[in-house]
Amino acid sequence: EDEARLAAAALAVEGDLPVVLQAPALPEAAAARIDVDFWTAAIGAKVCGTWLPNAPAAGLETGVHSHGDGLVYVHPFHDDEAGDKATLGLFLDRGGWKASADRLQLWDGVEHRAGATCPDGRVAQVRWWVDGVEQHGDPAAFLPRNGQVIVLSFDADPAAPGAPPQMAALYL
Repeated sequence: EDEARLAAAALAVEGDLPVVLQAPALPEAAAARIDVDFWTAAIGAKVCGTWLPNAPAAGLETGVHSHGDGLVYVHPFHDDEAGDKATLGLFLDRGGWKASADRLQLWDGVEHRAGATCPDGRVAQVRWWVDGVEQHGDPAAFLPRNGQVIVLSFDADPAAPGAPPQMAALYL
């Protein structure tokens, strides 16, 4: 009963407590492990205001691939596709596609370079998002995680592209 009263009294204090409470840092996300992890992430691409269809099936004999359903599959079979090697760049390479901070060459078969124009004449840029948050740098170096939504964009519109239609595949 005395301990309960002390706890209640402590909760009634209106001033600052003489200690600083800080949550511990979250651990780094684990890298994809061979024969352990099976992750899927949605991937959409928007070019000059239009969403591309799903990336075609590619790399099916490997542990980082596409089934043509709008998802990136990451379930490594070998060391060369596990851990920090299970990148978006590896997924794209398996389909014969490429992405960098200033260039996209995707399943539409067209090379899109920053500074080129869309059909409406406006100058477009390469941008990319993960879970609705704009990212910077080389998208090929990104390590997809389970349940993420990845958007690659070549567009003149300064607004975020929003959720890609491929996101629905995460819930199937």
